[in-house]
Formats: sequence, structure tokens, C-alpha cells
Amino acid sequence: DGKIFFCTLPNGDRIETERQGMEVAPLKVTVRNARRLPDAFDDRCFALRSWHTALSYDDFFVHEKVQGVIFPESEALLKETLGAAVVLPFDYIVRSVKKYNEGVRMSGDSQQAVKGVATGVHADYTLNGGPRRLEQLATAPKTNDVRERSLSVEELQRARKGRWMIVNLWRNIRAEPLEKTP
Repeated sequence: DGKIFFCTLPNGDRIETERQGMEVAPLKVTVRNARRLPDAFDDRCFALRSWHTALSYDDFFVHEKVQGVIFPESEALLKETLGAAVVLPFDYIVRSVKKYNEGVRMSGDSQQAVKGVATGVHADYTLNGGPRRLEQLATAPKTNDVRERSLSVEELQRARKGRWMIVNLWRNIRAEPLEKTP
């Protein structure tokens, strides 16, 4: 398993731990506009899509609106784009520098903190963590889970025997293209 040097609690607080197996070093990089690149999800595991949302900017800070609108919109996008038979949205993070600096929390049932910018390169799942997460998605949701349902026994069995993936789906919460930070 991968080593971590912090973990984020469901309430948004961060607990620092000892850094293991890594060295943190700032690095200047050039960021280019990828909007004109050809579609190559199968080659790069990355694609850009224009996909309308029914939410306004302020709606993104209301848990029930994210869960009730963005989750179904995300399912439709991934089914159309990837040809997936089953899509199960199971988590989300709303990032906004302004709202983070103001200490804003999501309104509604979630009450999770709005996050700032992810400033470091990271992997959300390890070689072992991904399959473990698949198994967890077939169990009853825990207190801090935001998914609306679990995988059925049949869906889990089919995934174990075939192809499945965890997809990070990022979307801009404003109408204007993102140029610096959320």
C-alpha cells in the first residue's frame, strides 16, 4: 500500500502524519490548454467534455443539489462517454479558494468543508486500494458516505470478473473556464 503523510477527516480537518517514502519538492511546470486535444481517453485515461449542468454556482455548495443533480448528470456523462453499463457516484469534493478561505461548509446533510486547491500531485487509489474500494461499494453506506446506493451482489460479481475503473470526474463550478485555481 502507498504511504500517506496526512489524512482528511470527514469534517474537513487534516491530520498530519510522518512523511514516508517520499520527498516533497516544489517544481515549476508549464500548463497548457488541453481543450483542442483530440479525444484519447482510451490512450491517456484523460478526456475533456463539454457537459451542461442544471446547477448554478451557489447550488454547488448545497449537498442535496450536488447529490440530486450532479450525481445523475455524472452517471449520464460516463455512460455516454465510456459506454459504462453501471456508474456509481460515491464521493465528491467542492473546491473554491474563496469559499475555503471563508471557512464555508456544504449546506444540507453533508456539512463537509469546502476544500481549497489540491497543490500536490497525488494518487487517490493505490494498486490495492482501488480493489478494496470496489468491495466497500458493495457494503452498506457508512455515516460519512454520500452515495445513494451500494453495488448489488450481481454488479460486484460482474465487476470482479470483468473490467471496472474508478474515474475522477472534475467539472468547473463556474461558467468561465478555469485559468488559475478553483
